[in-house]
Amino acid sequence: GRDGAEAVEQRLARFVAVYPETIGRLPQRVAANGGTGSESERHVDLRYPSGFALRVAGWKG
Repeated sequence: GRDGAEAVEQRLARFVAVYPETIGRLPQRVAANGGTGSESERHVDLRYPSGFALRVAGWKG
């Protein structure tokens, strides 16, 4: 990608810091996708400089 390692580390650190208040608060069946889905059914996009996008297949919040 275009970002240097430092930018990637900062985005990952920000995601880890907010996880308990975001994805960590989702119902377990959504956060873990029931433990039956493939990785492609849950996706976190950390490309955004001030946040992230979460996709969970079949979930409408």
